[in-house]
Amino acid sequence: MPQMPGTEVADALRARRPAIRVLFMSGYAASALATGRALTVDEAPLEKPFSAKCLLARVQGALAGARDVSPGPGGDISQG
Repeated sequence: MPQMPGTEVADALRARRPAIRVLFMSGYAASALATGRALTVDEAPLEKPFSAKCLLARVQGALAGARDVSPGPGGDISQG
């Protein structure tokens, strides 16, 4: 986003709606996403490319507030 980093957008949205869930997605390395502040465990980015199964698992995890959803081999989410 050229005008504002995603972390600032997430912070602004959370100021208005504290319970909002955020899922960061990027084609860049995770370290490049954290401009201005570090990402929290809940904000672990979904890195491109990813499968539909991986996206679905991450969205479900974000909606459920899961903190233990982590990428498995090949970027897919381990569900176990």
